[in-house]
Amino acid sequence: RTRRNIDASQLLDDGNGENYVDYADGMEEIFGSLNSLKLEIEQMKRPLGTQENPARTCKDLQLCHPDFPDGEYWVDPNQGCSRDSFKVYCNFTAGGSTCIFPDKKSEGSKMARWPKEQPSTWYSQYKRGSLLSYVDAEGNPVGVVQMTFLRLLSASAHQNVTYHCYQSVAWQDAATGSYDKAIRFLGSNDEEMSYDNNPYIRALVDGCA
Repeated sequence: RTRRNIDASQLLDDGNGENYVDYADGMEEIFGSLNSLKLEIEQMKRPLGTQENPARTCKDLQLCHPDFPDGEYWVDPNQGCSRDSFKVYCNFTAGGSTCIFPDKKSEGSKMARWPKEQPSTWYSQYKRGSLLSYVDAEGNPVGVVQMTFLRLLSASAHQNVTYHCYQSVAWQDAATGSYDKAIRFLGSNDEEMSYDNNPYIRALVDGCA
């Protein structure tokens, strides 16, 4: 290896041939680390939707890879350690929707009478009631933190709910024509939603009296 003197007018030999090997090995290690870092940055900028390299949402994944087909991919809305990422169904045909699923308890409830429950009581407060909970494409519960970040990263969300009625009003009261007894929903932000205050909630089919 050689080095220049202070005025760079001549080259000086350090007289140690072993330093050539050390220098080459050191530079190879540095360039290897830089290439590895470059690859990691590229993966962060363009996630692949795998368990090791999840996207924040399906929309983000679609923006990076517009040619990806609909299917199951991994997302990590809170962008922390990828260990808490979860698998979802990405509906790119619908514009990049991130689809999760209701858990077994939220899938449905048996027809029953509720004689001891008071009117205007939320179903989740019933003795045999529950809050709506969600699972990923593999049936694993989606944690509260991930759900919160997914909501924050989403411009909108939609969900279909089927109500099997018996001698009860679900949406419009056929006898009076009013919507005073329409089903009400309580959001995670404690906002009440029903016919009278949310135009986005509507009955696809209303067969109840």
